[in-house]
Amino acid sequence: GRIVRVGLVGFVEAGGAWESGESLALDKVHPGVGIGLRAQLLRSSGSTCLHFNAAYPLDPNAGPENESVRFSFVTAAGW
Repeated sequence: GRIVRVGLVGFVEAGGAWESGESLALDKVHPGVGIGLRAQLLRSSGSTCLHFNAAYPLDPNAGPENESVRFSFVTAAGW
């Protein structure tokens, strides 16, 4: 049988951070888009899924340190 199931995903994301007691403000929410590769290890306990992602920020006010593609790797249970 198969050992790995592979998939390709596209995503839109947004996130922000606020200090304790600070009111939520939409100008601190930073959107981005990305693509990802999913590889599910079918014979591992819990069907481990590996996530390889590349994301690009869409916020023009994110600053020069946030103007490039960001890469991430995550492991998760299930597909």
